Amino acid sequence: MANDTELWLIARVAEHLGYEGPNANASARRTLSRLGVKAVTHQPTDTSPRPQAHYDAAEVRQATAARPGKGVGGGRRKAS
Repeated sequence: MANDTELWLIARVAEHLGYEGPNANASARRTLSRLGVKAVTHQPTDTSPRPQAHYDAAEVRQATAARPGKGVGGGRRKAS
């Protein structure tokens, strides 16, 4: 991991994914798990002595950009 790597906490990942509300962080964790994105490090933060997961921002962006969308018509397939 390079020193210039941008690291995000799960709250920033949730914001990037557009999740809001009390379960936003849990939803973001589930999404990262499905996408195969793992934390690069665990470190304490200014607000908590408990180690928090830090994710590589570039990896998060890449994985979310590559995930499948709903497609045209909400994911319905065209008849062949």
